[in-house]
Amino acid sequence: MSDETALTLHAQTQAARIGAAGLSVDATRVVIRRMFEASVDAFGDVVSALMCDMEQTEENITALSWLAGTQSLLASETAFRSAVEQLRWWDRFLAQLPHPVLLSESDAPARRRQRAERAHARLMGRQAALDAHRQRVAEVIQAPETGAAERARLRRVMAAPDETEWWVDVEAHVAAAAAHLPPLAPPVPIVPADLDASFSFSGFNTVDSFRRHPELGPRAASMDAALAAVLTESFGLPRGEALRHAQVLTGIFWIALRRALSAGSHQLSASISLMMTTGQGSVQQQFTHELLGSWLPYLQDLPPPPQRRTLGQRIRGWLGMAAPAAAVPAQRQIETED
Repeated sequence: MSDETALTLHAQTQAARIGAAGLSVDATRVVIRRMFEASVDAFGDVVSALMCDMEQTEENITALSWLAGTQSLLASETAFRSAVEQLRWWDRFLAQLPHPVLLSESDAPARRRQRAERAHARLMGRQAALDAHRQRVAEVIQAPETGAAERARLRRVMAAPDETEWWVDVEAHVAAAAAHLPPLAPPVPIVPADLDASFSFSGFNTVDSFRRHPELGPRAASMDAALAAVLTESFGLPRGEALRHAQVLTGIFWIALRRALSAGSHQLSASISLMMTTGQGSVQQQFTHELLGSWLPYLQDLPPPPQRRTLGQRIRGWLGMAAPAAAVPAQRQIETED
């Protein structure tokens, strides 16, 4: 793939900061929020569960932090449990569907190794945090001034800190465990060529299987229609053109979702449950960065919305009248004193 096709993530995110297709940053944020809401409507709370809170994520996602607040992350325990149930369904469901390899992902084995090392470091860091937590709680339990009722409470704290309270900084232990590792490479953005059979049969086959699937196909069509409506309203695109672009954006969404759902080795519900208790995890970062880091440059390549003509301009157009020449301000006279 040429450098022009595979834009660097830095260039994409820097361009995205000024808005898409001539839109202001605020207008771009609204468009992305509505596109995200369309994906949630089509695929349920599982999409929300996979989205990072970009205001609180530091690694690999800070370049998109200006979009913070565009996503309605799951706030209630009931909604999150519902999403985890959906994730269990996805875990069982995805094994039969193809997994795409991106054109620009030439270093996929190295990336997988990096993610595995990070996941191992996170587990080791959590275990170190748990050991330190239990030691501190045990010291208080054994103190002579600790009463019986307090000992009972502290035993629960020692056994299940995720459900009660931590007495140590878990993320500090995780950071220490991963301190020797190199920084993670940013996820590779998904480009339209990744969906085109002329360039990538892997990506084309993935999206084609998605659209032909008896359960997923109708969801894809629903998302196409919702995204086309957003593009028509926001960019003034004709209906057919808006639908064509919407189908590309839906395909990018599916590849990002499919790749993220594979990151948990078909045990995504357990992965998400673990990561949600200790900060945003690699699965959520990958999905958020690949999706938004791929949607934004595509939107930026769309033609800017046409400027709305005034009533006078429309009437002159209907009557075939030329627009009046721009008024030239009269030159200010030099006043002289007699």
